[in-house]
Amino acid sequence: MPDLKRSVKDSVFGYLFRQPVYLRQLYLALHPEDSGIRESDIRLITIENVLVARQYNDLGLLVRSTLFILTEAQSIFTRNVAVRLLLYLAETYKEYIAANDLDVYAVKPLTFPRAELYVVYTGEREDVPERVSLSELFGEALPEAATSCGVELQARVLRSDGTGSIIDQYVRFCRIMDAQRIKHGYTQKAIDEAFRLCREQGILTDFLNERAKEVQDIMFTLFSQEELTARHERALIRDAKDAGMADGKIEGKKEGIASAVLAMMTNMGWTADYAMDVANVPAEQRPLIRRQLRL
Repeated sequence: MPDLKRSVKDSVFGYLFRQPVYLRQLYLALHPEDSGIRESDIRLITIENVLVARQYNDLGLLVRSTLFILTEAQSIFTRNVAVRLLLYLAETYKEYIAANDLDVYAVKPLTFPRAELYVVYTGEREDVPERVSLSELFGEALPEAATSCGVELQARVLRSDGTGSIIDQYVRFCRIMDAQRIKHGYTQKAIDEAFRLCREQGILTDFLNERAKEVQDIMFTLFSQEELTARHERALIRDAKDAGMADGKIEGKKEGIASAVLAMMTNMGWTADYAMDVANVPAEQRPLIRRQLRL
């Protein structure tokens, strides 16, 4: 089962920044010094349907033909986003090469737009780093000399910072929506209350006033998908417990939980830690689960 919650929720992000006025605000939040930027200077280049049946990167834009900005929004933090951004960037350059009829085997050096990579984090964790890098996933620290000739990629992590920028507002919108969903369930009241609070706090006010119906439609779709996801989570946990109880042994129970954790990681795209949080795996059992999963 795909991570329906994530793919639908990110469509709010994509829908917001398909509007040129907010796309310009996004760029200015990243480059406030470039106040002369015009909406016509920025072009969306989001890649679709490359490896999976969804947008391949959440947001890609080309600024004045000289700068690629690739941004992914996520509510569950994982350092694996560095790998995804590497793939996004490679595919983006591949399309740029084809669109501009460039020859990578030519003797003359080619000129490419430089790239900036970002992650918009909408979750509540406080220990999220300011940057993620590809080298962190190599299993061991790279020798300092190797970084000059090895593969490296870094992305800046963007969070709510109280500045009132369009990024700050989007993150706050997500958090308010999540809080109201928890309070009122998957209901119209949750959406109405979230919209009311956002307007009171000056969060995406123009966007919500101008595009209220479209955003509500997105949220209704999200809520229906979240209900299916929650039901799937409960089924995975129930199956894990049943597997342990049927065996009648604590070890069998742990093997069943390990299977459920693996299923959530595979089907939902979650990290092992988050899957174990959902399954309420006690801290003392987690090392065993990790060994069973060979993590």
